[in-house]
Amino acid sequence: MKMIRVWLMLFLSYSMLTACNSSSLAPFNAARDRKARTEGSYTVRKGDSLYTIAWRSGHDYQYLAKINNIPTPYTIYPGQKIIFSNKKFSIKNNKQLAKNTNAALPYSQNPKAVIPAAVIKTTIPFIWPVKGKILRGFAEEGHSKGIDIEGKLGMPIRAAAKGSVVYSGNALKGYGNLIILKHGDNFLSAYAHNQLMKVKEGQTVVAGQEIATMGKSSNKEVKLHFEIRYQGKPVDPMKFLIHGK
Repeated sequence: MKMIRVWLMLFLSYSMLTACNSSSLAPFNAARDRKARTEGSYTVRKGDSLYTIAWRSGHDYQYLAKINNIPTPYTIYPGQKIIFSNKKFSIKNNKQLAKNTNAALPYSQNPKAVIPAAVIKTTIPFIWPVKGKILRGFAEEGHSKGIDIEGKLGMPIRAAAKGSVVYSGNALKGYGNLIILKHGDNFLSAYAHNQLMKVKEGQTVVAGQEIATMGKSSNKEVKLHFEIRYQGKPVDPMKFLIHGK
């Protein structure tokens, strides 16, 4: 009888542990995640910048700066709270914005907005950052917010357009060694899973300049993950890259 009680206690303990582990691995919920990003807030940690917070949350950095009263050059500090939305900038609380979905709000904050054809035909001549086979395309509703380009370990990664380096580091989970470039006020481009990063934050680069070398992703694929964002929202790079490699 004593042995049975021991085995029963072990079984119950194992069951509780399994349940706890299962709950910690809750499946991705797009609606819940979107609500948290639009209605919640974030406390700044060491190594964060306004650009990385905007990138992670899917917001336009200028929008976050405006509603959080953060002046240029967008300096933030650990412990500071960054809100993602307020009533002044909410479509639900603004009848005029509800009528004109393209007014006032940045593209990333307007779920009904359709990116204008004129924006796709932007004067920014994005070039291919590397030559290679497309391993994975863009999926706005899925996890692929850019394109994956196959290549060889150590091959040069080049800036897709003239811009400034606003991030160079590895603090964003899932991106590995990451470089983010700013092109004017509306566009950002990102280069992930780098082996070596050859530019620093604050540096200005020209189109075609080598900024990194190709590395491996977490699943050991040798590739470049490349993204373009317009006003904080991921857009299909294939619509913006100059045809031909």
